Amino acid sequence: MKSFTIFRLLGAGSIVALSSVGAGAQVSAPRAVADAAAPNDPSAGEDIVVTGTSTRQRKFDAPYSVSTIDAEQIADAAPHSVADLLAATPGITVEASGGEGGGENVVIRGLPWSGWRLIDFNQDGMPLFESNTERFMNIDQFYRVDLDTQRVEVVRGGTAPIFSNNAPGGVVNFITNHGTETYQGALRLESGTGNRARTDLTVSGPLSDRLLVSVSGFYRRDDGLRDPGYDNADRGGQFKVGATYKLDRGRVWGDVKYLNDRSIFYTALPLADPATGASLEGLIDPRNGTLSSPAFRRVTLRTVDADGRPTTMRRHLADGIHPDVWTATLGGDHELGAGFAVAATYRHMEGTTGFDTILNGAPVTAASFLAGRLAGARSAFGTGVSSLRYVVAGSNTGYDPATTGNLVMANTWASIRTRTRYDAGDLRLTKTMDTPIGRQALTGGIYYSDYRYAQQQSLNSLLVNVRNQPIALDVQALNAAGQVIGNVTENGFVNYGAGSQNGSLDGRSFAFCLADSWQVTPAWSIDAGFRRVSRKQDGVQGILGTVNADPNGPVAARAVSGVVRTVDRSEDLKGTSWTVGSGYIFSRQANVFGRYTRSFSYPRFDTILGGATLPGSTLPLPVAKVQQAEAGIKFATPGIRLTTTGFWSKFDRLNGGTQVAAADGTITNANIIFDTRTYGVEVEAVISPFAGFDVSAVGMWQDPKIVRVDTLTGANAQSSQGGEITRVPRVQLTVQPSYAVEIGDAKARIYGTFFTIGRRFQDASNLSRLPAYSSVDLGASVEVDGLELRGTVNNVFDVVGLTEGNARAAVIGSGTGVLDATVGRSIFGRNFTVALTKRW
Repeated sequence: MKSFTIFRLLGAGSIVALSSVGAGAQVSAPRAVADAAAPNDPSAGEDIVVTGTSTRQRKFDAPYSVSTIDAEQIADAAPHSVADLLAATPGITVEASGGEGGGENVVIRGLPWSGWRLIDFNQDGMPLFESNTERFMNIDQFYRVDLDTQRVEVVRGGTAPIFSNNAPGGVVNFITNHGTETYQGALRLESGTGNRARTDLTVSGPLSDRLLVSVSGFYRRDDGLRDPGYDNADRGGQFKVGATYKLDRGRVWGDVKYLNDRSIFYTALPLADPATGASLEGLIDPRNGTLSSPAFRRVTLRTVDADGRPTTMRRHLADGIHPDVWTATLGGDHELGAGFAVAATYRHMEGTTGFDTILNGAPVTAASFLAGRLAGARSAFGTGVSSLRYVVAGSNTGYDPATTGNLVMANTWASIRTRTRYDAGDLRLTKTMDTPIGRQALTGGIYYSDYRYAQQQSLNSLLVNVRNQPIALDVQALNAAGQVIGNVTENGFVNYGAGSQNGSLDGRSFAFCLADSWQVTPAWSIDAGFRRVSRKQDGVQGILGTVNADPNGPVAARAVSGVVRTVDRSEDLKGTSWTVGSGYIFSRQANVFGRYTRSFSYPRFDTILGGATLPGSTLPLPVAKVQQAEAGIKFATPGIRLTTTGFWSKFDRLNGGTQVAAADGTITNANIIFDTRTYGVEVEAVISPFAGFDVSAVGMWQDPKIVRVDTLTGANAQSSQGGEITRVPRVQLTVQPSYAVEIGDAKARIYGTFFTIGRRFQDASNLSRLPAYSSVDLGASVEVDGLELRGTVNNVFDVVGLTEGNARAAVIGSGTGVLDATVGRSIFGRNFTVALTKRW
């Protein structure tokens, strides 16, 4: 804690020092900008980007792949989550089907991880936490899109790992409001599917010639896009205050944000009968069904206390994903003169995140489930046990599984508590100079963070029937006379247990970077960058044991799993990233660029919290090595803007988990270390054939391959080699037409989105297929005198489109063929949003 306190003082002191000489926003902090393009230039209005660069530059001229999402595009998307907002970004595949609270998956350019692990998540140029993806913790849980979000910049590959620690695949930078030169604001009232009621407010403007402020926030409640059978599936909001103080040659800016929000998390659903292969849509609709239910909304879970004794805890499904987090940021930059400029940012984040949800299992026949429990019942209650039967949980009311297809499921009632604390500072010095061989901008920077992460996992198996909003089932043991002599389950719970990762860690990360942007001629530029990162972590791993909470009670209560002792763990990780690239501007209408980047990806916190090691050794999980290359061309005329980029990546020694098939067809679940290779091409185009009409299109083709697999269990995984990377499509296309017209004082606009994605596989052995699908969204808006009415309908044709399956229960039996997923999570069924916004 001593280093944490000292670092806080140093971070605050550096900002004060900047303000004393006249400071400004960090390189990537928000500020109003105007494009320098000429009025008749076909690329006029192009954005100035600040992400992935040490200088501000036109997006069109940037020698790397960068996309932007502006305020109007955010309004058009009406996103229910962060991942939903990124759906139309080139090179990115999202699985925006888990709900509003985050925890959704994002894949960038076929890189082999369907979460945020390979993409850094920034707010105003600074990370929100040291790690972006841990078990039951995704960084998107800490951010909500509202009227405070001014724009989003997305860098894919390229320079991203030079300016961020966790960005081998790219960086997503959400730029927020810190005050405006004029008084302005907006109030939005929103309704929609699931009895939605949401209010957004933002107000900003000057308090003096130098001081600009902003206040924003939202509150909403609804019953969810999939009705769980209880009210307030989503409930909460956030509040943020931002400010900028202008000085003669710069500015100081800062903000404080509080997020307290509860959102339901939607898990995958059973799709097919394991015995017959018949569809289960008649029992649970993949478009709007859910495995959450009022029947087990409130539960009492058995666990083990710090002294190894049995205890209980109460949990509520309506808490869902529940971040309760404070974030405070202070930044500034200053032009020192003689070509020197300095920028610094300090961020503190602290809070807890609850995760109470149902995680799916796989359906099995009701008879086979009872058969598998008979021996355990006889062991617990004696040889007098003749048979088992189902009853409604917590009662003696018999239940006939024939009413729901003779199927049952053992799902997981998961309750996770994660506490995070993050203090980080970033300081950069840039020298711009003219030389006989061109203009150069040299940047050196240092980054330091001090952070804490602690997690408690409770993963409990709950027996339910197979239907929408299922009920919990108990299993009773009967004697030959049909009398109840014991309970196998307790209130539906088959067993109570802690997850495999319970513990905590304290870490410190230090990085330094060097970058040179060299404008050799007005048309030709070369840039290079280097970043060295070290991370030291110390913590404890919780070791699991079992206690008998009720020796004469249900079988489920006789072996409760929990942490009974701890083991100290530590690790010292290092990684290096570097890049070199070049761009050539033929004219303001055309340019080309190319780039090669080597970077790395740290393993998750598994080494500390889970004691994970390499197969057959005590060595910790490795730092994965990443190589990437890209080359692109950008072209613009008065009616067409086009960017085409080819990309290639090679990933070595990444750790993960999936289902693999041995040579004899035996299927097992295994943690794996694997290598991949992907190449492809992405296209981004905007066509404006006549006034008011635009069509934008984003497409991607790629060939994602697994080239090597080793399991941590020693199981044979040869079937995975040469297969396609899990959940990565070969083809994806988004087309978005829009037409705007003015009628008197009114401005009207209609727009739509056509999306199609090719088939994917949900397991490394490519045994279980996620089929291709297409969807259509439509929207319209009318604005008169600052009052706007906007409506959107998503998934107009109510299609089923699987975004993910269950990689650990992908198929049943032997791997003799490729089948469509029998468990999966679809995009949401047809849903709508209506919003009334007043701007001033």
